[in-house]
Amino acid sequence: MVIAFVLMLLAEPIIRLIGHSGAAIISRVMGMILASVAVNSVLSAMLEIIKTGQL
Repeated sequence: MVIAFVLMLLAEPIIRLIGHSGAAIISRVMGMILASVAVNSVLSAMLEIIKTGQL
């Protein structure tokens, strides 16, 4: 929680450093990473259901 708090305090200087377009790029990349983790979780669950044959 402390690390998240410090990062939130440093958000404005980071935005000034990377710019708004850099922040948009990072946001899109993080969205793609989040989507891939979600797909991986769903596929793992589906394979486990198929392997065991039960919910």
